[in-house]
Amino acid sequence: MTGGGGRWLGRLGVGLAVLVAALVLAVGSVELVLRWRVRRAADAHVEQLLDGGRPTIIDTGPGELGPGVRASPVPNLIYEPRPNLRGVYDGAALATNRLGARHDYALPLAKPAGEFRLVGLGGDRVWGRGVGNGETYLDRLQEKLGRLAPGRAHVLNLGVWGYNASQQVAALAAKGVRFQPDVVTVDLHGDDARAPQRVSRIAYRPPAGSFLLAALRGLAGAGRPTEPAEPEVSYADLERAYDELAALAAAHGFAVVVVSDCLLDESVAALEGHCRLVSEEQWRRWRHRNQTHWGFALCPYNGALIARQPPPWQTPSAEGHRVLADLLYDCLLADPRTHPGLAPTAAIRLPVTDPGVWLRGFVPVAPDRRDAVAVGRGEMALGVRWLEPGERYVVALELGGPTGELRLGFEDGAPAPLSVDPAGRHRSAAPFEVDQAGELRLTLVAEGEVALRAVTLTRAPR
Repeated sequence: MTGGGGRWLGRLGVGLAVLVAALVLAVGSVELVLRWRVRRAADAHVEQLLDGGRPTIIDTGPGELGPGVRASPVPNLIYEPRPNLRGVYDGAALATNRLGARHDYALPLAKPAGEFRLVGLGGDRVWGRGVGNGETYLDRLQEKLGRLAPGRAHVLNLGVWGYNASQQVAALAAKGVRFQPDVVTVDLHGDDARAPQRVSRIAYRPPAGSFLLAALRGLAGAGRPTEPAEPEVSYADLERAYDELAALAAAHGFAVVVVSDCLLDESVAALEGHCRLVSEEQWRRWRHRNQTHWGFALCPYNGALIARQPPPWQTPSAEGHRVLADLLYDCLLADPRTHPGLAPTAAIRLPVTDPGVWLRGFVPVAPDRRDAVAVGRGEMALGVRWLEPGERYVVALELGGPTGELRLGFEDGAPAPLSVDPAGRHRSAAPFEVDQAGELRLTLVAEGEVALRAVTLTRAPR
C-alpha cells in the first residue's frame, strides 16, 4: 500500500472515531435531557398531588378496577390510584387521600421530633382488595402502634393492587421518602417479578432501561394498550428494584422489613406456586443477595393461618388482615432496627402465628385466627429468630393440656424441667443465650399432648 493510501485510511479511521464519539455524545445528551424532563414532570406531578383536591365519588363492583386508577408520569410507576376518592371500589368501601394512598387522612410532610413513621409497599394484599378502609393490615397496624405510642406513630399505605417490585420502589422514591419514614415494609410476592396489570408494554420501562429507547418505542407503537404475557419482567428487574430500595434506605436512613409467606420455609421446593418467582434458584439467589448485600429484616409467616376471601379476590379477609397486623407488629418490636422512637419492652410475647417463631413436630390449629395454637406431643423443636446475638432470655410457654413433666433445653443439649409461674406459664429456671445467628433453638419434651399458644421471652442480665 502506498504512503498516500495509508494516510487516507488513517484519516478515515480518525473521522469514523470522531463520528462515533459525536453520536455517543449526542445520544447521551438526549438521554440526560429526557431524564431531566421526565423527573421534573414527575416532581411537579407529586407536588400538585400534595396540594390536595376535591373528593370524587366512585362506585364500582368486584373486579372493576380501571375507573379507580390513571396513568402516571412518574417513571416506572405506570399507573396510580386516583386521589381523593370516596365511595365503593372493587366492591369494597374506599377512601384515598391526596396522594392516592388508601387513607381518609393526609399525613403532613413535616415530621415532628420523636414521631415514628412507617411506609408500606406491596400489591393486592397491602392495598387490601375486597376489604374496606380501616380493615387492611396496615390500618390495623396503625391502631396497634397508636396504642403503643399515642400520637407518635403513623403508617402510610403506598401499596397498590397489581404493583410489581419496580413500581413499589418507584412509589417510594417519588412519594414515600418525602415523609421521612423510619421503617419501610415490603410485601414480597411471586408476582413482584411479573408484569404489572392493565398497562401498556410500550409504556413500561424497567429500572435499568433508557428513557430515549422508551420514547422511541412509544412513538413506534403509538401507545397502544396491551395485556403483557407473563412473565414480562425479568428476575433481574426485581433484583435491580431491591438494589434501588437498599440505596434509598442508605440515603434516607430508614430500615426495611420484607413481609412474606414465601420466606417461612428454608426449603424452596416446599413453596406454593404463588411464591415462585420464575424458578426455585431465583428464590435462593434472592435470599443470598439479602444476606450479602441488602441486609433487610425478614418477617415470614405461615400463609395457611391467614383467612382468605372467596373469588374473585382470594386475598386475606378482614380477619386475615387483623392477624397480619399482629404478626407485623410483633416483627417490628422484636428487631431493634425497626422500632426507632418506640420504647422496647423487657418482655416479648410471641404467639405461635408470629413470624419470629418456628416449630417442628407441632400441628398448627387456628380455630378463630386470633388465638391460634399449635398442638404436639413427644419431642418437638421450638425456635425464635431475629434476636440480638448474645442476649439471654428466660423462656415462658403458654400451654394448654399438658400431662406429665415438661422439659425444655437447647436443641443439642439436655432439656431441664419447667416450673409454673403465677401467670400459669411454664417457665425455664435458667435463661437461654441467643446464638450468633440471632436465634434461640430449643427442644420441648412433653409426656402428653400439649397446645402451645405463645412464647414469652424476658431479658436476663448478661
